[in-house]
Amino acid sequence: ISLKLTTADITTQNLEKNLFKDRLSGYSTNVAGTAARINNVRLASQHCNNTILLPGETFSYNEVVGQRTAARGFQEAGAYLNGKTVQELGGGICQVSSTIYCAAMLAQMTTVERTCHMFVVNYLPYGLDATVSWPGPDYKFRNDRDYPVKIVAYCNDSDNSITVEIWGTDVDGSYVELTSGYGYRYDSTYPDVVIGYSAVSYRNIYDKDGNLIDRVFEASSSYDLHENEIKWPDSSESPSPSDSGSTDPSTEPSTEPPKPTEPSPDPTIIIVEGNGNG
Repeated sequence: ISLKLTTADITTQNLEKNLFKDRLSGYSTNVAGTAARINNVRLASQHCNNTILLPGETFSYNEVVGQRTAARGFQEAGAYLNGKTVQELGGGICQVSSTIYCAAMLAQMTTVERTCHMFVVNYLPYGLDATVSWPGPDYKFRNDRDYPVKIVAYCNDSDNSITVEIWGTDVDGSYVELTSGYGYRYDSTYPDVVIGYSAVSYRNIYDKDGNLIDRVFEASSSYDLHENEIKWPDSSESPSPSDSGSTDPSTEPSTEPPKPTEPSPDPTIIIVEGNGNG
């Protein structure tokens, strides 16, 4: 009987040698708010820290963090629900899911499920956030790389930030830049009245020499203005906006939502480079 010896592309020795040796991406956001909110951010990041995904496996934020309850250490903090500010167990943990979302995109993970907030958040550019609630919406991404990846998440008290890093095996030196552009949304009855924002995001993928090899559409996002921020005409009553653009409740408020001064349809482009902090 003839014997044919086939060598595996990835051996145990090779895998152990290359496992989690490269920092594929990193992203940081500033953490602010009450002590309860900061506690929730820290607790959620601890649940996500050291999560390992094998090739083809999907990360689910709700599965990893679990239900937010007082018995598990989560506290009540400000959150948005159906356009209103409420006190909710786990308020603030969307900052962790959003920071992971940015790090995952920079590490060339595949987005499986992502929902933007109802209102813009103040710790990320428009279009780069990922809201979560229990039991949904959830945030999910899949590891489509050839090697396992590990999430490293931690809070830094010295600069009040949360950092998420993705560690794995860099096989070709390619990297990602995120571009996010936004413009204003106008009311259909009063076309000069701004009622929200629309944003789009892309991944620009470069090879190790800095040559652009692909530009991939990532997501579109729609955000509402708070009712008290909309400048309706003084001569008429304030109608309900006919184009709200978003029906998904936010679980996390922005402390100082940006207010438009001179509405412009021209988008602002924001670039976030891979392997760096946001």
